[in-house]
Amino acid sequence: MSLSDLASLGSFVSGVAVLASLIFLYFQLRQLTQQVKQTEKNQQATIMQGRANQAVDANLRGADPSLSEALSRGSRGQENLSETTLRQVHQYWRATFFIWQDSFDQYAAGLSTEKTLEVHRSNLKSRLGDIGVRTQWRLQRKSFGREFVAWIDNLLIETPMEEFADPVVMWREALTAERSGAPY
Repeated sequence: MSLSDLASLGSFVSGVAVLASLIFLYFQLRQLTQQVKQTEKNQQATIMQGRANQAVDANLRGADPSLSEALSRGSRGQENLSETTLRQVHQYWRATFFIWQDSFDQYAAGLSTEKTLEVHRSNLKSRLGDIGVRTQWRLQRKSFGREFVAWIDNLLIETPMEEFADPVVMWREALTAERSGAPY
């Protein structure tokens, strides 16, 4: 074998080695892409779990008899509330507004999806019809971020104010509907 043949063989082996390296690199990049996608899914799940924990905590706190009574009276827009009751209502809604802003900010930062924001928006609109919630927003809005304030203000424009629905009446109506087999 001549020196020229050995050089050609060396070039061929070198080319095969480069090709094998490129194939190996392709599979590594593919695996890395899958890992990044899984990490993003895990991050989304953690964020969603955190949001669910916040909602559960707020709902359980609202079930406390003292706070529940205060929230009911505040949501109805009753004017003769004690200072203690007003503080309870104010602090509950302040915490709730912070939870809402956190969800809004997560969406704005690309950490949650359009679908998640739409569910969040729907839930907010179900509360923004209450005069007491609207009044709390009016009192507290200046302490939140400009974009979030504009978003909530727009939701308020879209959401008509409604009379406070008596939960006992709603419960009885739902029971009657269930017993009669009425469609959902």
